[in-house]
Amino acid sequence: MDVSIIIVNYNTKELTAACINSIFQYTEGVEFEVILVDNASTDGSREFFRKDTRIILIESEINLGFGRANNLGYEYSHGKYVFLLNSDTYLLNNAVKIFYDRMSVLPQTVACLGCMLSGPDGRYSHSYGDYLRWRNAWQSVLVSAFGRDDSVIRSTDLPIEGTTVPVIIGADLFIRRKVIEQEGFFDPIFFMYHEENDLQKRYGLAGYECRIVPGPEIVHLEGGSNPYKINILSTKGNFLFIKKWYSYPQYLSYRVVYALTHFPKIFIRQIPWEQRVLYLRILLFYRVRGSKNE
Repeated sequence: MDVSIIIVNYNTKELTAACINSIFQYTEGVEFEVILVDNASTDGSREFFRKDTRIILIESEINLGFGRANNLGYEYSHGKYVFLLNSDTYLLNNAVKIFYDRMSVLPQTVACLGCMLSGPDGRYSHSYGDYLRWRNAWQSVLVSAFGRDDSVIRSTDLPIEGTTVPVIIGADLFIRRKVIEQEGFFDPIFFMYHEENDLQKRYGLAGYECRIVPGPEIVHLEGGSNPYKINILSTKGNFLFIKKWYSYPQYLSYRVVYALTHFPKIFIRQIPWEQRVLYLRILLFYRVRGSKNE
């Protein structure tokens, strides 16, 4: 088996079906399997995907989140490479084969590949980033609070061998199986968000690199959700990552900076008051559990 494609579904039946259909529509010239992990969906996903004989369906009795669900899917995989694909993505070309061909000729020190994703409007979408580093904590939280850094690599500027980046987002993450076997997969303490940040930081410390390569065309519908909502799960994952990788004083300082810069969101975002109160509690009182400093 060349490539194992793992997709995690949680109440996104239509999006997931479109993703799977695009894989079978465009993928050729490579042996692959599609493993779908359903996180205890309640939208009829299980009944729907049980009928799809093209895929391997794994039904979790609880919502495992992103990382743990991919860990579960990996246990059923057989591919030389493991391709993590978000349920809210779809392919526009033979992306799986392109990733496979690129990785096959790159040095063994390249652990992960990704591409420049696009939105449904054809504009480049968030595809890679830096680690959450303590030394640039001020910059990262300010950008997160008041606007995204729009400086992006253009696919047309990429060399055929790709360019090295610190972190590829988990929406399209093509990984060498040998690296997973040697260095492990997702840390189960992360429920959702920043688990790929943690994964690739560990790979980087082990001497591996990640690259964005030209060729694959994948649409990510990330921007289709309500732009005014506050992502509480992302905030929790952010705090967990900082506490895991840095000293406790650094973690506490980061929490102060983060709270000060994100506090305005409570008043400027168009969200229900219940969510405002919940987010305020997360900013001020959320206790990270399960990290090395716990």
